[in-house]
Amino acid sequence: ENNIPKAVLFRGPFGTGKTTLAEIFAAAIQSSLPDGNPNWETLSTKTILNETFNRDTIQFNGAEMRGVESMEALIAQTKTRPMYDKRRVIIIEEADQISATAMKSLLKVLESPDPYTVFILLSMEDKKGIPESIESRCQVYKVKPSDILSTMKALRAVMEKTGDWTNPEIPDSF
Repeated sequence: ENNIPKAVLFRGPFGTGKTTLAEIFAAAIQSSLPDGNPNWETLSTKTILNETFNRDTIQFNGAEMRGVESMEALIAQTKTRPMYDKRRVIIIEEADQISATAMKSLLKVLESPDPYTVFILLSMEDKKGIPESIESRCQVYKVKPSDILSTMKALRAVMEKTGDWTNPEIPDSF
C-alpha cells in the first residue's frame, strides 16, 4: 500500500540483528515491486546489502553525532530529493548516543518530515537515551535474541513454504 512510516526505531541488545534488519528494511523500501515485495536485484538494493551505501540510503553512527555540524550534514540530506530512488533512507546506528544538541536537531526534522525521507534509528538502550519526543514519532520494534532452535524452526517453516525443504540441491548437512 506504499504506507511506509517516516521513522522506525529498532531497539534491542547487542547481536540481535538490528543493523541487518534495518538494512533489509531499507532495501525493501528502495526496491518494492508493484505487489509490495522487494526486488533484491536492483542496484540500490545491492549497495545496501553490500553496505556500500552509495545511492540514496545513508548510514550514520550516532556516537559520532556530537555537535551541530554533524546534524547539519544530516539535515542537508533531508532537504534534497533522492537522486536515484523513490526515497532517501537514513539509518542511524547507536541513536541513543547522539548528543543533546544533535538530538534537538533530529527532533526538528522528525516534527516536519520530508515526504521522501525515512529514518531508521537503532538503539541498544531500553527507554534511555532517546527522548520520548523522538520515540513518539517512530514506530518502535523491540528486537529480542533468538535461540538456535527457534531460528532453525523458523528457517524450516520458510523453506517448507517455498518448497526448498525438499530441494535436492540444498545439502542436508555441512
